[in-house]
Amino acid sequence: QARLRAAHIAAQDLLLPHRVAPSCCPMSPLLFLLPHLACLALGDLSGDHAAPGDDAAELIRSGCAELLLVDGRYGLTDQGPWVTDEDLEGFEARAGLVDACENLLRSSGLSVGPSADVAGAHTALPPGLQRRLVSGSEWYDNPSSYYIPPIAIAFGVLCLLVVFQEGLFLRTTLVPLAPKANIVTNEFFRSFPMNHGEGKDKGGSCSKVQVEGVPARSEKAPSQVSTSFWEEMRQKATVSMQSGGPTKSAAPGSERAVIGFTRRDFAGLEAKGTAKVTLERKGNTRGRVVVQVRTRDNKSAGPAFMAEENRDYVPFNDRVTFEDGVTLRSIILQLKPTDESWSPTRWFRIEITQVVEGDAVLGGPTVTSKDSSDTMSVRVFILQDDTFPGGIPQKYLSKISMEQEEKPPEGAKGAKPASPADDDMRFLLYYWKERIKSRKAKFWYTLAGLCYQPVHNAVVTPIVFSFMLNWAADPSEGGNYSAIVALVCVQCASYLLLRWGDVSQTRNRGRTGGVRMLHRQQLLDKILLMEHVEQWEKPGNEMFYAGLMNVDVMVTDGYWQMYIMIQSLLGLLLVLIVLFWKAAYKAAQNDTSIQFENLLPALVLLVLTPLSFKLIARRRERAAELLQKRMEGEEDWVEVFSWLAANGPRIYTLGMRELANVVNQFSGLNKSFLKNHQGARDVCNDSTWITKWLGGGAYTVILLWASLRLLHARAGLATNFEAGDCVLLIQLFDRFTRYLTKVSDSFVKIQRGAVSIRRVSQFLSLTECRSLFDLAAKDHEVDHITDPLAKDGWVELKDVAIKIPTRKDSHGFGPAVDIQQLPGKVLSIPLGKVIFVKGGTEAQHSTFLKLLAGLLRSEAPGRVTFPAGQWCVLAPPIAVHITNRKVSDDFELAGASPDAAKALAEAMGLDPSEGLMRMAPGQASMQALGKSMLRDPTVLIAIRPIGSAPLEMREKIMHLLLAWQSSGGGPMLCESLGKTVTGAESPSAVGSNRMKFPRTLVLSGEPLPPEIPSKFVHEIDLSMYFRGFEPPSVDI
Repeated sequence: QARLRAAHIAAQDLLLPHRVAPSCCPMSPLLFLLPHLACLALGDLSGDHAAPGDDAAELIRSGCAELLLVDGRYGLTDQGPWVTDEDLEGFEARAGLVDACENLLRSSGLSVGPSADVAGAHTALPPGLQRRLVSGSEWYDNPSSYYIPPIAIAFGVLCLLVVFQEGLFLRTTLVPLAPKANIVTNEFFRSFPMNHGEGKDKGGSCSKVQVEGVPARSEKAPSQVSTSFWEEMRQKATVSMQSGGPTKSAAPGSERAVIGFTRRDFAGLEAKGTAKVTLERKGNTRGRVVVQVRTRDNKSAGPAFMAEENRDYVPFNDRVTFEDGVTLRSIILQLKPTDESWSPTRWFRIEITQVVEGDAVLGGPTVTSKDSSDTMSVRVFILQDDTFPGGIPQKYLSKISMEQEEKPPEGAKGAKPASPADDDMRFLLYYWKERIKSRKAKFWYTLAGLCYQPVHNAVVTPIVFSFMLNWAADPSEGGNYSAIVALVCVQCASYLLLRWGDVSQTRNRGRTGGVRMLHRQQLLDKILLMEHVEQWEKPGNEMFYAGLMNVDVMVTDGYWQMYIMIQSLLGLLLVLIVLFWKAAYKAAQNDTSIQFENLLPALVLLVLTPLSFKLIARRRERAAELLQKRMEGEEDWVEVFSWLAANGPRIYTLGMRELANVVNQFSGLNKSFLKNHQGARDVCNDSTWITKWLGGGAYTVILLWASLRLLHARAGLATNFEAGDCVLLIQLFDRFTRYLTKVSDSFVKIQRGAVSIRRVSQFLSLTECRSLFDLAAKDHEVDHITDPLAKDGWVELKDVAIKIPTRKDSHGFGPAVDIQQLPGKVLSIPLGKVIFVKGGTEAQHSTFLKLLAGLLRSEAPGRVTFPAGQWCVLAPPIAVHITNRKVSDDFELAGASPDAAKALAEAMGLDPSEGLMRMAPGQASMQALGKSMLRDPTVLIAIRPIGSAPLEMREKIMHLLLAWQSSGGGPMLCESLGKTVTGAESPSAVGSNRMKFPRTLVLSGEPLPPEIPSKFVHEIDLSMYFRGFEPPSVDI
């Protein structure tokens, strides 16, 4: 056995799994180690000492993956066992070694040169592969260069895939030019649910409102209009007073019939499926009259309140016939049911377009608009009785009623009333049901995107890692380059799917536009449709907190945690599935039965999962109680901030002691809140540590057990356990701990979300449009909509009583007091006159006028009866303005044209472009009074109408009120303003074929001007009709 001459096999010359450095060793012992070598490098073999040819042949059979024979010139790359050398002279067994080299080259699929010239072997390679040859010295100096080319190629391919997916498939913001890309594939990609906009749910809306900014205060004085407008108002008022009062231009018994609706608002319950509308013929009832009636959408209601035909109601367009002597006709409109998601009351219009046959004119109540100036149009309300969330039964909306219904009978065993935590979970389940049904396909797209994350983390990544260690990177197990590349490709594909899932859930989850702002819109709609009494049942600060905080919590901790919990539960399930699969795979690989020790990790997880849920569930009641108290405490200090935000510009009226009192009040509320907050925080946080301790303990035990088992396997004491198996177990238990913690965290958070859902449900379940509900209930009980107790031309009050709630949490009805009408006394108020109310205190006046306006409701059996077609408006003593609006905007919203709105503002001495929030108190009161007149009620009620007006405007305002009352109301006002602007008669706002009638003006507060004759005014002394009212001290 020859030795190597002048050189030896050094450590740096070997690429081994473990380093071996024999020195001048015989060839045969070296060949014995070849099965463990990845690459063998032989030094200079020229000279007297040479390896025998048999040894060269043995090199081929050794199993060495790469054989490198170098003399400092050429080396080996990663493309197979290439052998190149230019100096093999002196090698006694040259022929055998050359044959071996050629065999190695041919086994790699490469062509070789003549066997006599091994140095030409590398020149016979393809040009692309020749450039990949590196020198022997570079090879040994930088072994990492072996890995650089494949890593660079893989990185480049991955970058191209990422750019393609982000820019062309997903069109995300990571590639700025992606949305502008104009390629054919974009049409295909648009079919995927990747729209950037948040979805809207049926039953609600999140419309965008254009708000104009408040203009800067003008330095110029408001322009002055001609005095013709005020002169006309004075003349109309004077004529009316001299004639002894207004007269109707058309009256019952006249030659022509008057066709109209019995009132301006009708209603139908969605649950009943119908709404009844009644038409009335007054005046001449002889002969046959036919009118055309149709329904249409009320576009001025906005998207929130607008009912759409064929979606909310069945359209109606037909003729209605009054036969000889018939005075009433009813129309039954069909309403369509909606889904169980909560939606506000919506309305549409029904109008009489023309008289088709007979001698009649149109008249009666109407709701004027720009597109119905020549028709009689009224509103039909579709009253929603849906409960929130998801149509939850009414008995669950009240905690007291629920406890009473679920209270077990006496003597029953094993039954107990539902706890508050159970109630909250019931609300949560109904809420989830509504959200799933409302979000439709977007819910499933979001869920699919989120659910791929546990597939990636618990299935793909651990299995790829395990196979990479146990198979692809182990030549003895059949591993090779192709296997490594295949597993890397699987991992890259999983990352691409993970990114797709993230984009899908981000764009379809709708946490803000689809859910959060939807609930805020619902609360806003509810507040706007609640009547005066219901507004005082739930003050605005509680609504403010619900819209700001409760909605955010119910979406973040209620709606979103539904997805997180499903995702985490799926992760737990996948971990168990992978563990069972791994046990079965190992058994199949070794052709044995499934060993218990391979099933042990999965069995441990099966025990830990229900145990952790049970321990957390035992703390639910305590957590629910503390979360409820925390929310109530937060409501209290938010009330202070809401008050400060609303009254900040007026706190200059407070002294330092009062300011200090506000600070002390906030400090006390904050202290109480923090106590409940810390208690709820500790309970919720400690609950999550139940699963953290269980999961962490299981992870520690598995880490110890898997490491010991791997040690025994490597020492030969155990079999069937490799490094990949150890890594797989550790990774899976780590994932299990994380997902178990996320489940427990979601479970704790959804309790907080359930508390907020229940609070929002209480607000959305309040009755809206209560008076319309009462009318709709009566409409279904009678054939025609008329009040048999109503007396034509008179308003009557009998046995009325207002009792302010005295419970601790009640806020009363604002500035109102208890009133009780004297028994047997009937208060009759004539219509079409000026009514002056006297007697009693200011609070009693306010209560009585609110009762007359329908803002307060009398306790049974008291009643306030109006003739058909009458409706009241109470001009507010303190003006209420829409934010970010101008004076002219407010008049236009009340029904005036842009020119008329500007003219009325200038006539009142107001700047049309002035911001409403910047007006002086006297200007604001005039503006509110003008807006009330433009709304054109049949009965206008005003408390101190000129008390705050400037002195120079008081007489003009009084003439305006009297002219409005006697000469046609709002339409007359618009006509006069039209003449002021254009100098010529403008078309009547009510149409030339309608009947004009006088309005009723009810005044209270300051005495009337002395020039108004007493016969023109009907006085009411409240002390004669109500208990506890002081008689008036001064007559008018």
